[in-house]
Amino acid sequence: MNRHIARGLALLALVGALAGPARADEVGDQLKNLLDKVSPSIVTVKLVIKAEMSFMGQSRDQENRTEVHGVVVDADGLIMVSSTAISGDALSEMMGGGDEEEGMSMKMTPTDIKVVVEREEKEYSAFLAATDSKVGLSFLKIEDLGDRKLAAVDFGT
Repeated sequence: MNRHIARGLALLALVGALAGPARADEVGDQLKNLLDKVSPSIVTVKLVIKAEMSFMGQSRDQENRTEVHGVVVDADGLIMVSSTAISGDALSEMMGGGDEEEGMSMKMTPTDIKVVVEREEKEYSAFLAATDSKVGLSFLKIEDLGDRKLAAVDFGT
């Protein structure tokens, strides 16, 4: 079963349990309709991240691979993802601010980004186009779509 559908069904079950039997059916139908509508816009982003960490004069470099989910926000291949996987800022804040004066710093740099469009096996190359640290979002741009248009989420509706 598709991971996105499985997550949507888990959310649906939780809402159903909280809302009671009559209301659960109505809410469940609304959530299923929403999931059906947006699922073509959900993509999997495969990241290779180089993490450079230093603490009290000791430094360490590490390469990590991770997958996150994103959403297509423009048919030409602009993808929105949480910045957490791409930037060390959130992790540094959780560890006390990452104050370089106290001898601690962390830098995370994506070295390879691939995007898998739902129901496909092809991996498209992408690059980090922008990051908004205030809202915790990053935007990736697929490089090799050619004339292909993707299904983008319509935030207006």
